[in-house]
Amino acid sequence: KAQIDRVRRLSRASAARTRLRMTEHRASADRVIAGDGAGAAEAMRAHLATIFDAIANIASDNAHYFTDSAAAPPLARRA
Repeated sequence: KAQIDRVRRLSRASAARTRLRMTEHRASADRVIAGDGAGAAEAMRAHLATIFDAIANIASDNAHYFTDSAAAPPLARRA
């Protein structure tokens, strides 16, 4: 839980990331409200893909905050 809380806190430092997350959440919610299950699933997959990329980037850019997890596999650095 501490690692997730750390990532959440660090991700809030970027207004662009926050706007992107809100857009992704709205897209998922809009599709659920419209009864578009397939569209909602696709919107959620797209959202999760950007989240996983963001986590890797945040951890890489802030490695000094994540050194207590020696057993964890290394995160991929953004391209």
